[in-house]
Amino acid sequence: MIIIEGGDNCGKSTLVDQCLAADPDLRLLHRDRYKQGSEQTIGLIHLQALLPADGDRVKHAYGLADRFLASEIVYGDLFRDGHKFSPAELLGIIGLLHAYDAMAVNCCPPNKIIKSTWTQRSQLYDDPTTIAAAYRQRFDNIFRGFPTYRYDWSANSARPKLKFYMKEHKRRMEYNRSALSWWSAMPYGVGTLHRPRIILVGESPSPMAQVPVPFTAGPAGEFLAETLFNIEKSLARMITHSMFITNAVKGTEQDAAILREELKSLQMDHLTRVVALGKEADEMLYYINVPHRSIPHPMFWKRFHYNERGEYARMLLEAIHPYTGTIAPRWGAVA
Repeated sequence: MIIIEGGDNCGKSTLVDQCLAADPDLRLLHRDRYKQGSEQTIGLIHLQALLPADGDRVKHAYGLADRFLASEIVYGDLFRDGHKFSPAELLGIIGLLHAYDAMAVNCCPPNKIIKSTWTQRSQLYDDPTTIAAAYRQRFDNIFRGFPTYRYDWSANSARPKLKFYMKEHKRRMEYNRSALSWWSAMPYGVGTLHRPRIILVGESPSPMAQVPVPFTAGPAGEFLAETLFNIEKSLARMITHSMFITNAVKGTEQDAAILREELKSLQMDHLTRVVALGKEADEMLYYINVPHRSIPHPMFWKRFHYNERGEYARMLLEAIHPYTGTIAPRWGAVA
């Protein structure tokens, strides 16, 4: 999957058209426009855009997103009181993008190029370089863990870079085709599909969930996401970008067999850490004979030990690796 991002008047729409023309197999991803007062959140709209209606995630991975994730964060911070993603939605979006092995391109010509044609059409504000500067400053951090590129349509290297993007995207999709195929057949978890270092197994999907992505809705998902995002920053990135999250209960009569096959498909090795979140997940992993560590379910801890969020983070870190448990989360023990 290719994400094309950038500020206004940076050549983003032109690059999108060029990519679609260069590879007829690419399909433009559809994302509904957010409407104030709607029951759908901005995060839910992003999640829905990443889930194909026909269930074919191989074809969906061969897609191009015209602005995705970064634009909400950049424009939200500049013009509103921050972005509108909840922690759980953001964790789900990151997991889905990793499953698609996404790459992100920031359209970023020099300021003088951006301003040269700015006044030729009516605009809502005077200076587009403020947005371009925000993209330059934050783009790599927003997409940390993903391949990121900068594109200047006015440079002599523009055409070779376009060819490289197309070639690299096709290579990545061919490499991931088999993993995406089983993910289409068993669309239960999200995250890194190739030898994830960390696998979190929850219990049952939340009754509040509107998309089949674990821990993206409800208080348990928010608590888990907040825990992960409040761990020491470099460690949090390592965890969220090398992780797969799924549920033990799938809602079928073959849940144990499905979970066994799902974990097998991830090609786990001796470096993979499997963590059960709650008793139900612990019992299921024990039943299918998967070595793992177990900690309380996020909902249990939120309900009965909310003031000890730091302790939950430490338990999670120690379950992932005994040495990481000594690293305190940023919030410490919350009073």
